[in-house]
Amino acid sequence: MTYVDVASGTCPIVVTRTWSITDACGNTSTCNETINVDDTQAPTITTCAVTRNIEGCNTGAISGPVYSTTPAASSEAEFENGTNQGDASDVCGITSVTYVDVANGTCPIVVTRTWSITDACGNTSTCNQTINVDDTQAPMLSCPPTQTQYLDSNCKSLLNDYTSAAIVSDICDPSVTVTQLPAIGTMYMGEQTIVVTLTATDDCSNSSTCSFNVLLEDNTPPTISCPANVTLNAVTGSCEQTHSWTIPTPSDNCGIASLTVSPSNPSVNIINIPPSALALFPVGVTTVTYTATDINGNSTTCSFTVTIVDNQPPIISNCPTNIGPLGNDPGLCGRTVSWNEPTASDNCPGVMLTTTPPNANGSFFPVGVPTLVTYKATDAGGLMTTCSFTVTIIDSEAPQITCPANIVVSNTTGLCSAVVNYTAPVGTDNCPGSVTVLQSGLASGSSFPVGVSTIVYKVTDVPGATATCSFTVTVNDTELPVISCPSNISVPNDANLCSAVVTYMAPVGTDNCPAPNTVQTAGLASGAAFPVGVTTNTFKVTDASGNTATCSFTVTVTDAPGTSDHLSFSNCEEQRSGLVFCLGNLYCTNRNRQLSGCQYHPDCRTGEWLLLPCRSDHQYFQSD
Repeated sequence: MTYVDVASGTCPIVVTRTWSITDACGNTSTCNETINVDDTQAPTITTCAVTRNIEGCNTGAISGPVYSTTPAASSEAEFENGTNQGDASDVCGITSVTYVDVANGTCPIVVTRTWSITDACGNTSTCNQTINVDDTQAPMLSCPPTQTQYLDSNCKSLLNDYTSAAIVSDICDPSVTVTQLPAIGTMYMGEQTIVVTLTATDDCSNSSTCSFNVLLEDNTPPTISCPANVTLNAVTGSCEQTHSWTIPTPSDNCGIASLTVSPSNPSVNIINIPPSALALFPVGVTTVTYTATDINGNSTTCSFTVTIVDNQPPIISNCPTNIGPLGNDPGLCGRTVSWNEPTASDNCPGVMLTTTPPNANGSFFPVGVPTLVTYKATDAGGLMTTCSFTVTIIDSEAPQITCPANIVVSNTTGLCSAVVNYTAPVGTDNCPGSVTVLQSGLASGSSFPVGVSTIVYKVTDVPGATATCSFTVTVNDTELPVISCPSNISVPNDANLCSAVVTYMAPVGTDNCPAPNTVQTAGLASGAAFPVGVTTNTFKVTDASGNTATCSFTVTVTDAPGTSDHLSFSNCEEQRSGLVFCLGNLYCTNRNRQLSGCQYHPDCRTGEWLLLPCRSDHQYFQSD
């Protein structure tokens, strides 16, 4: 007997089993058996997910898995992890894990989570997990620093509301409630320190507290009013006066502790005879100050002045009479003057006798208008008396002036003068204001003529005293005059005379200074008969200073040449027919021919002959 199975479907699985029965002869019969295999057993939840307590403000704090009000997929692993700690199993295997949440209540919020565990055949088991979401954290609270409240006019104060001064926060509650103890508006009297406690409470009744001090202080000073200021004259012949007044009465919101009085002048002794007080006051201003202090140490002052006036001026004795006129101290523009000091007295001590510098006793007083000296006596009350006298100093000293040394210079070339510079003297005097002027002569930088010039300077001081000095400027004419003679003259004798009348331009000398004198010191004047031969004419020019210069020229008169057949040359050489050369440059030619207009040369004389440089148009013959 045999069988064979054919399975189909799921849940259930339908198995068709075919049986085959065979006999000994091989004859076989079959039949089918139906076997239904089905899983009808739900998964087993051994342990449901444990109860969880979560810190949070709402269901949003839930995780693993997150809060869901509709069925949501999870997993077997999440159901069984360390957070949920569930335990489920199934003989055929778990194929689906889902959950759904339902929340109730506040503080805490209780969430019932229903887990559904399903196997492959749809068999499902469920269990409920409880999740508590709760806010257990107290609010954060910070109190303000120490606060100060001031007592009112009745020395009282109502406790302020400090809840708004707190700094508060909470992770869940945006509007935490803050309360205060002692209560707002509690009344207190007098200065003291109040400990105020603030409490912050959130929606889940979590709370925090903090405390701070509130100082109740009295800042209202007492009030006080003093008498009016008073001014009195000192008693005649005295420096004091007595004054009395009503003692002021102070008031305060919390109570007066003390009233004191003090004068600005420690020498004043105030005597209290309630309701009045009195004291003897010296000349001057004394400030009387009252100080009222309340029981909390606040104080107020008021004051008034008592002015005692000294109406008696001081007295100056032995004031000097006018002094002078006195002459100046030598070399100074003034004089040191001393006198017997006056004295001052007053009914009150402290009188001062002063004089204004620089006019004090023993001071130096300047030359000029009388100097007024004033003594001033001032007493402690400012009253003043003066006395005055004059000190007159005159300038009794003449000024002084010193001139430069005499100056000697030579003339400027070509001029009959010279520009001379000198340091102009400036007079001095014991007093300022002297004036120096050039009284006579030329100023520095002028052109001084040849000769001696006298320069005089004069200084005059302010009172009119004078002094003079002088010096000379000598300009020497050291420049020689100039004279130029005509050129040497050579002429033949006049016919049948052993001379010749010669006319020339007589030289006239010149000089840098006017009126030079020219004279002929040798020779003959122009127009004279000059003898045959050489005559030297000398002219001399003399200027006004005696400087001289000379010049000379010669007048040579030669005897006119005659006819001769004989030639006589000394130191000559005869060359070529008809030519004789002398000294190589001078010559005579053609013995028997005479040319008119012959010229004579004075430098080459051979015996009785004069020879000229070589010229082709001149011939010379021996003279008898």
